[in-house]
Amino acid sequence: FLLVDYCLIFGKFGFPKLGLLGSAWASTVQYCFMFVMSLIIVLKSKHYKKYMPSLFKYFPDKKSIIRLVSLSWPVVLDKSTMAIAYIWLGHVIASMGKYAIASFVVIKDLERAIFLPAIAFAQVITFLASNDAGAGNSKGVTANIKKITLLASAFVLLILIVFVLNKELLINLFDRKGTFTEFASEAFPIISIFVFFDVLQIVLAGALRGTANVKTVMWARIIACGVFFFPVTFLLKYIVIKNQMLKFILIYGMFYISNGLTAVIYIEKFRSGKWLKNHLNRVN
Repeated sequence: FLLVDYCLIFGKFGFPKLGLLGSAWASTVQYCFMFVMSLIIVLKSKHYKKYMPSLFKYFPDKKSIIRLVSLSWPVVLDKSTMAIAYIWLGHVIASMGKYAIASFVVIKDLERAIFLPAIAFAQVITFLASNDAGAGNSKGVTANIKKITLLASAFVLLILIVFVLNKELLINLFDRKGTFTEFASEAFPIISIFVFFDVLQIVLAGALRGTANVKTVMWARIIACGVFFFPVTFLLKYIVIKNQMLKFILIYGMFYISNGLTAVIYIEKFRSGKWLKNHLNRVN
C-alpha cells in the first residue's frame, strides 16, 4: 500500500499523478494483493490440503445459506452503524469550521494508532471465548475477559502516554503550517482519556461474538447510537457554546461515551448468564 500510494499520489516511477484518488486506488491494490496472497497460502499450505478436494466443488444448500446469512447480517449491521456514527461525527464537527474538522481527522488517526493493541486483543478474546464456551467453561470466559481487558488497557495506556508527551510533534506531521496544532494539542489528551471506554467495549464485543451472541453486539450498538449518540450530538451541533474547545471535546467525547454505554449493556449480558444459554442453543 505504501509503495503504490506514494507512486500514484505523486506520479513517481512513471505512474500517473492522481492525488487523493491515487490513495483510493492504492487501497484497492492493497486488498487485491491481500486476497491473492491469502489464496496462495490456502492452496499451497500443507495445513489446508485436506480441504482441497472439496474447496471449489462445495456449494451450500438452502439451509446452509440461511444459516450463514443469519450469522453474518448482525455483524454487517453492527459495522455499518459504527461507520455511520463516524460519518455523522465528522459532519457535526465540520459545522464548527475547518480547524475543528482538521483537528478531528488528525486526532482520530492518532487514536486509531493508540487503539491498535485493543483491536488485536479483541481478536484473541473472540477465539478464547469461543473455545471456552464450546467446552462449557463459563468461568474461563470471564477470567480471560478480565485478563485481556487488563492487557489491552496497559498497552493502550503505554502508547497513549508516548503520544501525549509528543503530541505537538506528531500533530505537526499533519499540520506543517501550524494552523490547528495548538487547538488539536489541547483537545487530544482530554479526548484520549475516553478511549478506554472503547477498549472495554471492543473486548467485550469480541467475547460476545466468540460465544455466538452477535445480535447482542448489534442491538447494543444500535441502541447506544440511536438513543444516545445521534440525538445528543444533534443537539450539541445547534447549541451555542462560546468556548469552541469545550464544544469540540463534548461532541467528540459523546462518541466514546456511547461506546461506554454499549459496554454497560455487554456487562449486563454477561452478568445475567444468558450469553452462555444463547451459545448452547446456537450449537444445538
